[in-house]
Amino acid sequence: MTADCIAATRLRNSLRPKSPTRADLWRRKQERERKTLVSGLNAYAKQNNMQPNELEFVEVKGRAQILEHSTEYLHFNFLVKQMDGISKVFFAEINAYCRGEKDVYLCTPLEQ
Repeated sequence: MTADCIAATRLRNSLRPKSPTRADLWRRKQERERKTLVSGLNAYAKQNNMQPNELEFVEVKGRAQILEHSTEYLHFNFLVKQMDGISKVFFAEINAYCRGEKDVYLCTPLEQ
């Protein structure tokens, strides 16, 4: 009976989905942040009569999570390349559970 229990447990464990690796979790987080910041850039482009493809997300430079009155915000400083090849640092304040442009509270270039 014990051998059958061990075999059944091994079978059940082999069918269980594998947990993602730390590297996979890190890549997923970076991809979520990239999508969130692209939403911010799209909102900025609309507000400034630009085409979204005029701005290209490059990389996150800084990130902070803010909790205020039971609402979570994310603050990002991130690098954006413009069509002319010039890079600028942008700031964005975005709902921590961003689902699209409606959750972007502010996205703007920072002064040099």
